[in-house]
Order: sequence, then structure tokens, then C-alpha cells
Amino acid sequence: MSQIHIELAVAIILGLAIGLLSFVRQDIAAIAILFSMVLSPELKLADMPAHEVVLRFDDIVLIMFFTSWLFKMAYFKNLGLLKVTALNLPMWSYIFCALISTWYGLSVGDVKLISCLLYFLKYIEYFMIFFMFSNIIQTEKQLDNFFKAFIVAAVVVGLYGYFEIISGVTRISAPFEGSGQPNTFGGYLLLIIGLTGMMAIYAPDMKNKMIFSIATILILPLLIKTLSRATYGGFAAMVPFYLFFAKPKMRILVAAVIVAGLISSPFVLPKKAVDRIKSPFAGQQEQVTPFMSLNRYDSSYSKAETTAYIMTLWEESPIIGRGVTGVGLVDTQYPRVLGETGIMGSLAFAWIIISVFQVCRVAIRYMSRFPGDQEWRWKSLTYGLLCGFIGILIHGIGANTFILIRVMEPLWFLTAVVTSIPHVLENKYKPVVIKPPIETTYQVFHTGHESY
Repeated sequence: MSQIHIELAVAIILGLAIGLLSFVRQDIAAIAILFSMVLSPELKLADMPAHEVVLRFDDIVLIMFFTSWLFKMAYFKNLGLLKVTALNLPMWSYIFCALISTWYGLSVGDVKLISCLLYFLKYIEYFMIFFMFSNIIQTEKQLDNFFKAFIVAAVVVGLYGYFEIISGVTRISAPFEGSGQPNTFGGYLLLIIGLTGMMAIYAPDMKNKMIFSIATILILPLLIKTLSRATYGGFAAMVPFYLFFAKPKMRILVAAVIVAGLISSPFVLPKKAVDRIKSPFAGQQEQVTPFMSLNRYDSSYSKAETTAYIMTLWEESPIIGRGVTGVGLVDTQYPRVLGETGIMGSLAFAWIIISVFQVCRVAIRYMSRFPGDQEWRWKSLTYGLLCGFIGILIHGIGANTFILIRVMEPLWFLTAVVTSIPHVLENKYKPVVIKPPIETTYQVFHTGHESY
């Protein structure tokens, strides 16, 4: 401890404690991870020419938990390694493509070992969240406890956001973000507002409808105060799907709320938000595509320039790309995937996206057998993930969303929950009956001697 930062020493000790706890009380340790996803501080390890080397507390906790989980599976042979899901093969395929691309980038000198290693491990870390929770969740009680912990963490983050607004912060962000990352906070809020909105629509009683409706309304000012255009675009893409996924008897009300929101938005939105939306098309404009001109001094212009630059780099290695971080730190997701992993990795990435929709479709089809409001929480959670995921995909046009820790870890947790819903409900309504062992009756042969 005398040779390292005190924060890092504390993080390692707590990580070891949670790792040991996960061996005997796995659910409690998993709940600790849910809170650390959005409430863990950053620990600066070193400075590099392009960026700082930062380690987060949840990185340590997750590594310890994952290691303990592997030991537990090795010790209890009947636990199995990985539950078979529709996302396993796409995720491993993307990891394999990223590995091949990065190995090639290292061999030709397009990437630096330390920098690419940090980001490559991040990609694996996000998938670890999905693998662990999809294997851990076996009962509805676990589903309920994990989801409640996730919501409590979201409430804490929301209160912090309002604290920032009261404090006069121009662009709010999540706790412990250092210099602040409004885009990251906006992506996280898209997931939360997707859940609360669908919970309000599917709740069977007025009490729950009011609770989740108020929660959705309270999230909107936070979303606006991020001043993140990627977040605004993601939310705009989500709105029609609220109507599409709503119950038939709720669609008129949902449509009325959407229309009222659209009509009132010019009068309700703060001037800073309106100016932020208009800024790409104001001031000195230059043509960036045959059909679009952007403000030269706006960040959207630099993103368009970066995309064009990545396309020139991609042409040098179109199949496997230049490796993780081989095109630099790009602030837009899809050109980054293409530049880093080429066509091979982009197809694997698209496979992951399609598989998320497939997982949701399987859960929805399974729950369609339950009439009315039966299992409404899990129905609304699945539809909420769909809405949030659609918002995240649009968010990725203006941000490197799929490498943002505070967006990806909650996303893959929720995906693991939805993946587990059919299995959990199957166990709930059709519990496995363990038959008693068959007692074998052996024939008795009498020999006529009592000693036998």
C-alpha cells in the first residue's frame, strides 16, 4: 500500500472481498456490481501521449467476481461453463475478429500494445457482464432482486443529476466522471427512460402507472440538460416505438401524450438545448456530403471529417481492419467498428445487434402465452429494453456508444435479464420434479439354513 495510490489499494482490497463473497453469496456480490456500474470512481494510473490510463473501481470488482465465478464453476462441476444463448456465438465471433485485426495492427505497427490492450479488454469486460448474469439468474427472486438494485442505482444517479442542475452545471453527467461525459450520461438515460416508459404503459394498477409515469417525466429534464444531440436523436427514435409496443387499449392515450409533447416542445425546451440542436446548421457552413453542409466550427463537422478519414484508412485493410485503436480515438461508433475490424468485424457486430432483437423476440413470444397483466413486469422490461436499444443504436451515430462503460454494462445486464426470462418463468410454472430413486427389490433365495 505504501507503493501505490491509496484509492487503488482500497479498490483492490474491496475487489478481493467481493470476489471472496461471490464464492459463497454470489447474489450479494452481483448486486454490488450493479451499483458499481454507475457509481464507481475512476483511478488514474498513468499519462499517455494521447490519453490518460484510467482504471475504474468496477473494473477491479468485475475481474475479481469473474475469477471467483470461474473457480466456483471449476469446483462445482454441475454448474456448467456458459449457458447457451443466441448471443454467445456472435459475441465470441466479434472478439475473435477484434483479436485477428489487432494482431495484424500490432504486426504492421498501426497500433500500440498498451493502448489497444486496454480497449480490447474493455470489449471483453462488457461481454463478461452478459455471460455472468445470464448464468447466475435461475429464479424469479433473483430477477426481482437484481432489477430492484438496478432501479435503486438509477434513482441515485438521477438525484445526482438534479444536484448538478441545482448547482448550475451547464451539461450534466453521471457521478465520478472526472471532466464530465454528457454523452455517456445521455446514453444511460435512454436505457432508463425506455424501461420507465414501458413500465408506465404496462402497469396493471393506477399506483404503478403513476409511479413510473412520474419517473419518466422526471428523467426528461435530465436528458435535456445533457445537451447531447446524440441523446436527443436516440430519444426521438424511441418515441414511435412507445406507440408501437403499447397495449392496444393504451395506444390512443400514448399517441395523445406524444402529440402533446411535440406541440409543447418548442415552448418547453430551454434555449441552450434549441441552440445546441441548431448549431450544426448555423454559422459558416461547408459541404461534407453531396446533400449536407455543416458548421465548420461545430463538433459534428469534425466527426464528419473523421469519418471520411477513417474510410481512407479502411481502404488499406478492408477485410480485417487496422485493429483496436488503429484508427485513433473516434467519437462515432460505426465508422470506428469498420475501421478497427473491417468488414469481418462489422458483420460480427451486426450479428450481435440482430441477436439482441432475436433474444427480445423470443422472450416476447414466450410471454404471449400469459394473458392480460400476468407477468407485466417482465413484459414491460423486455419492451423497455427494445426501446432503449433502438435509442442506443441511434446514439451511436454521434458517439462511440458501444465502448462507453456506463452505457454498455447496464445494457448487457438488461440483455442478460431478458435472455433469462423464459428459463426463469419455465421453472416458476413448471418446476422440475425430482423423482425419488428407484428402490430395487432383490429376489431372496432361501437355502434352508438360518445362518444364511
